[in-house]
Amino acid sequence: MGPGLRKRYRKRHRLSHALEYAAVRARGVRKARGDLFITLLPTNHPQHRLGLQVGKRIGNAVRRGRAKRLIREAFRLSNAELPTPAPGSNAYDIVVSARAMPRSLKTCTADLTAAVNAAHRACRKRDQQDRPA
Repeated sequence: MGPGLRKRYRKRHRLSHALEYAAVRARGVRKARGDLFITLLPTNHPQHRLGLQVGKRIGNAVRRGRAKRLIREAFRLSNAELPTPAPGSNAYDIVVSARAMPRSLKTCTADLTAAVNAAHRACRKRDQQDRPA
C-alpha cells in the first residue's frame, strides 16, 4: 500500500459535540447487529464521521477504552467500503453504542459493516417514501 492509500482515522472523522450526537439520535435511522447498536444520519460532510457511546455496563475504564479502540479500528478498516447516501448528501454521521464488549476486531468490523448497510437500506427506503409521487 502506497503512502497516499493509507487508511487513517483523524479528527475530521469524529463527532465531537453534543449537538451533533443529539441531531443523529433525533433524526437518524437505528439498527443493531451483534454487540453494536448504530444510528445513521446523512450529512453534507465530505467523509463519514463516527461517534462512540460506551457505557459503564461494558466494564471498567480499561475495558471501555478497549471497546472504543476496537470500534474505531473497525470503522477505520471498513470506512472505504461503507455506502454513501443518495444524491444531496455526501456521507453519514454514525453513532455506535456498544451493548457488550466486542469479541474481536473481525466480528466488530463485520457487525459494523452489516449494521451500516442495513441502516443505509432503511434510509433509502425512508427517502423514497418521503418523496411525492
